[in-house]
Amino acid sequence: MLRTRSVQLAACAAILLSCIPWTRPAGAATVWLRPVPGPILRPFRAPATPYGPGHRGIDLRAAAGEPVHAVAGGVVETAGPAGGALHVVLRLADGSRAGVSFLADLAVRPGDRVAAGAVLGRAGGSGAAHPPGAIHLAWRVRGTYRDPTLRLAPRRYRLVRPDRAPTGSRSGGLG
Repeated sequence: MLRTRSVQLAACAAILLSCIPWTRPAGAATVWLRPVPGPILRPFRAPATPYGPGHRGIDLRAAAGEPVHAVAGGVVETAGPAGGALHVVLRLADGSRAGVSFLADLAVRPGDRVAAGAVLGRAGGSGAAHPPGAIHLAWRVRGTYRDPTLRLAPRRYRLVRPDRAPTGSRSGGLG
């Protein structure tokens, strides 16, 4: 019985692991930390033309006052207000830029060197088409906006044995 259960668990683990993409997307030299743990509320949508409509980043859920962290180490290029909202732009080692927007306050200044995970400020700002409760994460490579999810680490999930799933769980132990 124990051997059969072990084989079943190993088979389930193999199936789950086979669903994970193990290769890096083209242009993704490093995997970024998530600036906040929240889910993506609004995805990247590339504009058809350089000045056309689109969404040049992603919006992540973030509670007011929640620390917003650097996605990777770099140098603070800009930190301050623009267009009525607070923004921080980091110049990363590969020359690309990562920006976070709609902060309530700032913890860094231009020229500061920051490590991955360093606090850049706190969530809670808002702007056009960006209500409170979210931050905007953008990525520019040689002046062109790219989808930051190509570099963003996936959200962490915890596997739970079905016989030990929390009461009321509808996820079958995944989640």
